[in-house]
Amino acid sequence: MTDALVSLAIMIAPIAAVGGALLLALHAFRRAPRDPGKARMGDWE
Repeated sequence: MTDALVSLAIMIAPIAAVGGALLLALHAFRRAPRDPGKARMGDWE
């Protein structure tokens, strides 16, 4: 039983980490300024 739980946790952990990172990136992008040049290009101009 414990081995099954450990293997399940090992399988789920990277997926949860990637999902959390994607949610954080989406949240940061939605809070970014609505100017597409500033949001995507930075201070290049």
